[in-house]
Amino acid sequence: MRVLTISVTAGCMHANPPEIETNREAKEENSIRQPKSLLWKMRKSPSYFEGKLRLLYKMKGLNSLYDKYKESIGLETLIRQPSMFYTFSKRKDVMDSFKDGKPLSCFCLDNNYHKIHVAVALGDCLENKKEGDNFAYLTFDYNVQLWFRREVGVHFCQFKLMDEKPTTANKSSLNFTDYAVMLPFKNKATFHNQYTLIYSDWEVLICEGDNVKGQTPVSWDLYENVVNPVNP
Repeated sequence: MRVLTISVTAGCMHANPPEIETNREAKEENSIRQPKSLLWKMRKSPSYFEGKLRLLYKMKGLNSLYDKYKESIGLETLIRQPSMFYTFSKRKDVMDSFKDGKPLSCFCLDNNYHKIHVAVALGDCLENKKEGDNFAYLTFDYNVQLWFRREVGVHFCQFKLMDEKPTTANKSSLNFTDYAVMLPFKNKATFHNQYTLIYSDWEVLICEGDNVKGQTPVSWDLYENVVNPVNP
């Protein structure tokens, strides 16, 4: 009898886990029912795949024409490189945005992370344009110790426009090494040209230490009130 009791008990113990597993699978299935239904409808809707079919037919047709006529008309294959920064139509737009504390798209040259540059249209820089120049930009520098501010782990400092006259150059001669977005820090109505930099590889401006570019630092201030509450 004792052996029989153990056998029945063991059977019960082995019967429960599959029921728990089944309930968990049912809950998981219910949680994704709505997105699954949406995806199923998208696959069945003509409006979803009509655009893709049209694009496929166009690309096939263009490739066929190219293969047939490329030798007779001397077509060249051009690869369009994606632009990693925005080009402002006027330098005044850049200076106004900088003064008002608006985000700016920028880039770095020659791995120099102590200066950043903002592209402007060449037509607004004719007074200092040299022969062969087809690109123009404004240059900003910054002092990591001036108006330094740490906010939720992000470092801000004061930026400065080095020259209101854009630099012109031949774009092919420039060594673009990184791209970033300048994000401002505003405290109510006051603004002291404090910005941070978010680079294309998700590294950020660092105002403490030897390097001015690196991974986002940990901010212990965010957890200070949790670990050491003022009024426990």
